[in-house]
Amino acid sequence: MTNVQDIKPEQIWKHFAEILKIPRSSKNEAQMRQYIVDFAQSKNLNIQVDKVGNVLVAVPASPGRENEPILILQSHIDMVCVKAPDKVHDFDQDPIPTIIEGDILRGDGTTLGADNGIGVALMLAVIEAEGFVHGPLELLFTTDEEAGMTGVHNLDPKFIKGRKLINLDTEEWGEFYISCAGGGDIEINLPINRTEISASQPLFSLQVEGLKGGHSGIDINTGRGSAIKILTRLLWHLNKQIGIDLVKIKGGSKRNVIPSDARAIFVTDDVAAEQILEIIAPLEKTIRNELAQAEPDLMISLKPREYSAGMRKMVHLSTVKVLDLLMALPHGVLAMSSDIPDLVETSCNIGVLK
Repeated sequence: MTNVQDIKPEQIWKHFAEILKIPRSSKNEAQMRQYIVDFAQSKNLNIQVDKVGNVLVAVPASPGRENEPILILQSHIDMVCVKAPDKVHDFDQDPIPTIIEGDILRGDGTTLGADNGIGVALMLAVIEAEGFVHGPLELLFTTDEEAGMTGVHNLDPKFIKGRKLINLDTEEWGEFYISCAGGGDIEINLPINRTEISASQPLFSLQVEGLKGGHSGIDINTGRGSAIKILTRLLWHLNKQIGIDLVKIKGGSKRNVIPSDARAIFVTDDVAAEQILEIIAPLEKTIRNELAQAEPDLMISLKPREYSAGMRKMVHLSTVKVLDLLMALPHGVLAMSSDIPDLVETSCNIGVLK
């Protein structure tokens, strides 16, 4: 292909602005798929949709380039849907709110979905770029990349004719990847036992928030904190000092997102909030020193809680098991490549605790 400069930035941003309005969480991409189909139909292009929702748009070659090999451009149409704890947003209904800061566009309290919405916008801009000289193209829009790779795993080789593909789901402008990381999920279910809460037991909530979060692949080696691991360290320390029983503990939002917030509700035996703060203060200072550069906005808060009808606490042995398990689970970089400088070879992310 030549004359890439003939794809105007305003064409890309026009489509991305429309994409921001369309719900497209993983496995909920019907509206996004229809937008692509409608646009391609308006340009009288040949369109195919397979059984799992992948869309293929064939773009004829420029005059004189018909005999060149078919080139496939590929992007996925779903996005990771994560929002700040205090942000009111329905990813199945609401458009993505945005903020422009200088020359940076970002989500306002939510993920932006540029992964891989900007790739989709670029491919749609290719369709209408005047003067863009190219051979025959196949634009492949795959489904459910973020939550299972359903589209790619179920792609019939006969669905596409081309044998050269450029995947636009990359992180660095102007760079092309020749391979990608593999991944696997582990779901752990730990049975617990519960009992009644005594009305005389003080009830507290402990929350960790304000962390940067980020993608568990590209950001795992940046030294960012895991809210789940930080909360666990604080609770484990408290249990060793005064004994606590958990009522609830949860954190994170997605398997491939470094958790930026986590919270727990617990009971103690006649210990005041001031005493608890004194107990965790040295550990909190240590954690803040460890993350001073990576997480300057880390917030740790302790608040008394009112008892609500139906609340039950874990028996102490269950609390110990939960905290010991979370302490033992690895998080972060496990090994670096011995062949490629600064490349993470193996890592682990505790994405969701519920």
